[in-house]
Amino acid sequence: MATGMLGALPLREDRFPAGAVFQLSSPFDRDAKVEIGGGDAELRLAAGSSHLVVRLSNAAGDHREARTTALQVAQRGLDFLSVQNVAHVAITALRNEESSFAWWTSREHGNVLRRTVIIPYDLSVLAKVPVLRKLRDDIAAKLPQRPPLAGPPQWHPSFRFYRMSQLSDDRIEAFRNMYLAVESLLDGVLPSGRSHKSNRHWMGEAVASAIDGVALGRSFGEGHPNQADYVTDVIYRNFRNATFHGRASQGVKLPHVESDSEAEDMEKALSDLGYLYVVLAKKHLGADFPVGFGVFRGGFEMMTEQLVGRLSIHVTDDVPPADPVNEEELNPRSARMYELRTRNAKKLEERFRRVFIGVGDPALILADVPTPRGLKASIGDVPFAWSDFEAPLALDGFNRFEVVLGVHGFNPTDRRRIFET
Repeated sequence: MATGMLGALPLREDRFPAGAVFQLSSPFDRDAKVEIGGGDAELRLAAGSSHLVVRLSNAAGDHREARTTALQVAQRGLDFLSVQNVAHVAITALRNEESSFAWWTSREHGNVLRRTVIIPYDLSVLAKVPVLRKLRDDIAAKLPQRPPLAGPPQWHPSFRFYRMSQLSDDRIEAFRNMYLAVESLLDGVLPSGRSHKSNRHWMGEAVASAIDGVALGRSFGEGHPNQADYVTDVIYRNFRNATFHGRASQGVKLPHVESDSEAEDMEKALSDLGYLYVVLAKKHLGADFPVGFGVFRGGFEMMTEQLVGRLSIHVTDDVPPADPVNEEELNPRSARMYELRTRNAKKLEERFRRVFIGVGDPALILADVPTPRGLKASIGDVPFAWSDFEAPLALDGFNRFEVVLGVHGFNPTDRRRIFET
């Protein structure tokens, strides 16, 4: 059967009915084929390409199954390459899927190939919109003037851990540093050196003492009967223990997660821990965490609702725009284009994420665009976004091509929520 290709890398064929393509942190320096699990899976890499192709010998029934299985194989395959001193590389944009492919076999649609593109959208750019900037300035003029930012009364060791958590590209590393920030702060509230109890018991007592008189948000420890106990019963037991040791027999969370659900759980724990640190640092250290400008979830949904029913996704053989900021035409270079059937994909949406899906028949796509090289999204004839495959895509062997395009809004003055790994 014909084999789909991404540049020089093979995708689906009968022996490999499922798989995925991931983006590496740097291009590979040679062609390579690595068998995993006695032939259950195969890794393919090409010289000069930053794509990692994982081909699975067992079929997958949907996108999640194909991607999750392939991601675990990919991470462990890269571990093998590292300990053999072949290459030390990482998969990027694990959670946000900024540029990934996956294929599987659907009972309804046959062999499906999906491209996922998530576009991070910095919501602070709205602060520069003239009408919104004027409105904000008018409101600010009526409020009491804030004193000049002087910082907390004195430096505290926890600040270093907090800063490292915001600089980390990896969720596990960010969590470890945020935990150390909280621990460092709590040691000033209830010094651990005076306690002969276990670290977990000390943590529980220190948190209870530190939050006394503090109104924590209802979402902190939601579903747990006691917010202080939530830190020791959930954060400490399930995440701190699993990230501060390497004993697999006792449960360990590895850097560079192996599944999207694992990433979601870690992000929730990190978010709760970060919130706790900010609240306690304000009370006990006099630290200030000014936001300046932010957009609520409802505001994001109202803005992106304007895209529903209007956004279209196109397959194209166009080259990436040299100056995307100033490109105002959808097809200024008269490239070949094919418009996919596009709709809002509500089931794929999350907080601060608006998602659309475009679908097309590979035979019809290839009739108009023989050598697809990327995607463009538009509102009418106005270009909205683009994504480059970084290599020609051959759709041979597939019955359906899907594109999932999401707009992920984030407030940059908030704690870090987007990670590479």
